[in-house]
Amino acid sequence: MRLQLKGSLFEAARQLNALEVAIVELLESRGGGLEPLDSPEIVRELRRIAKAHGYPTAGLKTQVDEALAHLQALALAFPVEGGYACVEHLVDLFPQGLRVLPDEPAYTPDQARALVDGLDERSRRIVETLMRSGGHGITKDAALDADPTRPIPRLIAEGVLIRTGENSVRLPAGVRDALSGRHPAPLPLLPPHREAPESAPSGLAEAAAGTGLEMVRLMRGLIERLEAAPAALLKDRVLGVRTTTNLARDLGCTEAELARLVGLGLAAGLLSTGVPDPLPEADDYDDYLCPTTLVDEWSAAPLSAQWAWLLHFWMAKATMRPWLVGEPDDKGKAMHVLHPGTFSEGLPGVRRLLLSRLAALTSADAGILRQQVGFDAPLQASRLGAATYEQLIDEARFVGAIVGVHSTPILEAALASADGAQPSPELLALTEGLTPPTVDQLIFQADLTVLAPGPLPRDMQVMMGLAAEVESAGLASVFRLTDASISRALDAGRSEKDLLDFFGSHVLGELPQTVRYLIADASRRHGTLRGGPAMSYIRCEDEALLAEACSTPQAASVALRAIAPTVAIAQAPLGRVLDALREAGFHPSAEDATGASIDVRPPAARLSYKAPAAPTQRSTPQLVASALAAIRRADGDASTSEEATDYRHVFTDAIRKRRSLKVGYVDREGLRHYARITPIAVTGGQVSAADLETGAPVVFQLHSVTECAVI
Repeated sequence: MRLQLKGSLFEAARQLNALEVAIVELLESRGGGLEPLDSPEIVRELRRIAKAHGYPTAGLKTQVDEALAHLQALALAFPVEGGYACVEHLVDLFPQGLRVLPDEPAYTPDQARALVDGLDERSRRIVETLMRSGGHGITKDAALDADPTRPIPRLIAEGVLIRTGENSVRLPAGVRDALSGRHPAPLPLLPPHREAPESAPSGLAEAAAGTGLEMVRLMRGLIERLEAAPAALLKDRVLGVRTTTNLARDLGCTEAELARLVGLGLAAGLLSTGVPDPLPEADDYDDYLCPTTLVDEWSAAPLSAQWAWLLHFWMAKATMRPWLVGEPDDKGKAMHVLHPGTFSEGLPGVRRLLLSRLAALTSADAGILRQQVGFDAPLQASRLGAATYEQLIDEARFVGAIVGVHSTPILEAALASADGAQPSPELLALTEGLTPPTVDQLIFQADLTVLAPGPLPRDMQVMMGLAAEVESAGLASVFRLTDASISRALDAGRSEKDLLDFFGSHVLGELPQTVRYLIADASRRHGTLRGGPAMSYIRCEDEALLAEACSTPQAASVALRAIAPTVAIAQAPLGRVLDALREAGFHPSAEDATGASIDVRPPAARLSYKAPAAPTQRSTPQLVASALAAIRRADGDASTSEEATDYRHVFTDAIRKRRSLKVGYVDREGLRHYARITPIAVTGGQVSAADLETGAPVVFQLHSVTECAVI
């Protein structure tokens, strides 16, 4: 039953190597696949072709026997009387242009281009029509006795077409490639011959670890910058050129490396696009590139686990092709970072295919790797350009999986881990063994530079990131203390004592006096002006009375505290504070922003008044005429729907940006209302909101809104 399903048939064909594909091509070529070939015939034909193209033929019979056995195991070929036959129309499922057996005569790219350039207009139209139909065509002029002066027999004689039957022709592979402008993937008939590999240089894994941990440092830097300022995306949800340039400059890397970091962060779940919480202050965009909540878990993990995390998700899930950034899309425009055209769902499979062959070879450049993949997996290799090999090898270097053209145990562990949902224990153990241990000692210099001789623990990284500028990053880092960096740490809530205690507990030797002076000087000038949150205040000219009021239990219940001899602040609304003070036996009064006394008592209770319905009037010609005139005026006035549409935009924008509005609307009774609200949802023409003062629900129809303004 499976042989009747093209999808299943193609999946089986993907497991064939080039020699097995060549055998299928031989079986299909014999009488259109109807005449079987026995094993000796297959060996003789392949030996003839191999010798003609310089392949070694030693052991060819054994290779053919193994290939036939594999084809039978996949149910793609089967023995019949007189030899072997393959599944009907199997070759038709191969990618267009895939052919392992060379054409006869075989053309070099230059020869094929010369043939195509020499065609007259009519012949050119014929071969281009054949090209559009997949390279194959049916014509009565393919017969051996056809008029040789006609275009098809003439093109066959010139080698531009190949006769495949009495009524069929096809384009040679070289001519097809010349017409399409593509560079075919090498699909060697037999396994590529390689010299015995030299012994791998020592220290490969350690060198890869240095590169991989530098990649982790760059990822942490990118996350820190996007945490502070999420990167706004353009209307087509891509990173703008200026944003890309600025991020790369801030990180000290190239724009190509930045694109790799973004793709890796997306695959690892550390970055995503959307609306961040909280929104940036200048929220003029709909989407941003921003870290996810998963960053907290990743950042808290040891450095070796962070590296293993990135290695695992790069191998298993990274779908972005950063090397396409800057290339034209289907409309001829340059693609930016995050452009949909730079992503491919099949890329993880291609990466694993290529790098598993590199791991098996132990070392290979892009050319050798392309030959090997072309033999091992011709159906996949036929669709891969040379740039894909080069770029995926560069990616493997960037993440610390290989060194130069040499595989490492890190690559093997990442390949083995790729099928799991999380990094495997083997990968975690390997990266842990290669990551230098963290150090908690700092070396201070008199010129205010600080040397960290190894990776720092997470808490020290955070503190040094606040209190110092990075001058040289890596496994061993150099920092510099400046007035601005110390002020930044003070702004983050650290005190002079906190900084001195931190540096004093981690200094190797004595803390230089210049460092103590810098911290003391910055602390003395820091915080001269201070600010903080408060919901209400109490002031009193009598300092003793205010101190007494602040010392009562009722004052503690509203967090009332003195910030000056005559001023106290509270973390509760003014009404609650006044009630608490009255409960304690005081007699406070309320004032507005100008100092004038105001009444803060709750408003008197009321019910809305409904006017009695007016008596129904009988219809008169005058009333009917007035009603018709009013209807016509309403039909001719399109402003109402336009205003409603505008108001919908105002409400949805306020919901997204969490803003409050002042609105006026008319209820079902025709009464006009005004309210200060925080909109929650707009559904089915109905606005749901909360009263800004009381929090009570407010519901009204969108079309009944008469005015609306942002508070």
